[in-house]
Amino acid sequence: MLISTKGIVLQTVKYSENSVIAHIYTRQLGLKSYMVKSSSGSKKGKSNHRNFFQPLSVLDLVVYNKPSGGLQHIKETRFAQTFSNIAFCYKRMSVLLFLHEVLCKCLKEEIPNEECFDFIENSLCLLDQENCQLADFHLYFLLKMSSHLGFLPLSNFSVHCRIFNLPEGRFESFIPEHSHYLDERLSFIFSEMLFFSNGESKLKPILSHTDKKTLLSKIIDFYGLHIAGFKNISSHKILEEMFDAMTDEKQNS
Repeated sequence: MLISTKGIVLQTVKYSENSVIAHIYTRQLGLKSYMVKSSSGSKKGKSNHRNFFQPLSVLDLVVYNKPSGGLQHIKETRFAQTFSNIAFCYKRMSVLLFLHEVLCKCLKEEIPNEECFDFIENSLCLLDQENCQLADFHLYFLLKMSSHLGFLPLSNFSVHCRIFNLPEGRFESFIPEHSHYLDERLSFIFSEMLFFSNGESKLKPILSHTDKKTLLSKIIDFYGLHIAGFKNISSHKILEEMFDAMTDEKQNS
């Protein structure tokens, strides 16, 4: 059966000299694996591999879908989105690298989720825009993505519930016996971020450089507590180095 769908490239693995296996998150079918062959080993075919199947490329696909599962095949491929700024900006590429690593560890099911797909596609388009606020883009992406993955933090901060408990995903009145929590000050900031990301507030909280680093580490821990196999994230270190450099530039200017 032929199906037309958008797809976001997650990973490619070399299968042979003239083919790769592409793991693609599709809008209509969820996560699928496709055998992609070059044109008889020609340079043109290999170029297509490189051009179309780059990490987080957004494609329009016509695919053969076999109900039996397993490796599928692609009939037609073209770009659904072309990004003009990401590839030429180290800061945007650093954010893209982080999003790519997160999504590869999060998106595991063949069950389609069109709202999740649309959110990821729209986020990539936003990242490409010149006026995108890169400094905290990744933090809000993680918060909003958690809602599509089924573990959005409960926005119940109050005078009585001022400690965010990561395993429970909610604010509580006491400090838990484990170390997976935010103190009162960071819990308050986190609650403001939740209100903003949920559209309940138009006031975006101002985050210090130190708070961004701490919150990123804690949100990664939060993901690890709620997604099996979500560990060994390393690309956030590149983000931290980039934002460290940005902070130094501002202080020396």
